[in-house]
Amino acid sequence: MRPFASFAPSLRLAIALLALAFPFVAPPPAAATLVTELSLDDLAAQADAVVHGRVVRVAHRTLPVRGRAMPVELVTLAVDEWLVGQGGAEIVIREVGGTAGGTTVAREGTPTYRRGEEVVVFLRHDGEAYTTLGLAQGRFRIVGDTAHGRFVERDLDGLVLVDRGRSTTRAGEAVHEPRREASAFLADVRGRTRGRRGR
Repeated sequence: MRPFASFAPSLRLAIALLALAFPFVAPPPAAATLVTELSLDDLAAQADAVVHGRVVRVAHRTLPVRGRAMPVELVTLAVDEWLVGQGGAEIVIREVGGTAGGTTVAREGTPTYRRGEEVVVFLRHDGEAYTTLGLAQGRFRIVGDTAHGRFVERDLDGLVLVDRGRSTTRAGEAVHEPRREASAFLADVRGRTRGRRGR
């Protein structure tokens, strides 16, 4: 998918700045979205909320986003556990993108949610709504079953991850993360976010 026109100038500027900052790194594909690479520690530290739950509704609307009407995807999760933050039995995540009212907005690397899937999400609140932290970096999907094992995976396609410490970039689709056992992953996240529950 080609990115929506409103993102093109900022993407071109980001690519130019990246070329100046990291002259020995090949430029990213034009359709990719540049983001700072976030480790699990980064996600745990920066998230305003971390939730384990299941997607029960996905809707598309046109809503004001920072004063401008934009197509958005509204994802409702039935919450199994608040790992950071506190709230009710459901939480709504807002992602800019999709088609509504005849307008299409596409931003590569935006997480895709599907009804029925089980996820662990790291969220930030932008003053208006919860969104996924670090685009697709903050969405982990739980797959499998109790008979054959439950594992955590994520899809980083459409992202170019910038490691500022090492002055390197890498395409998200080239990142091959080993699948982690779901209960071990959840225990790891609880350990990293200990003391932040209920904030």
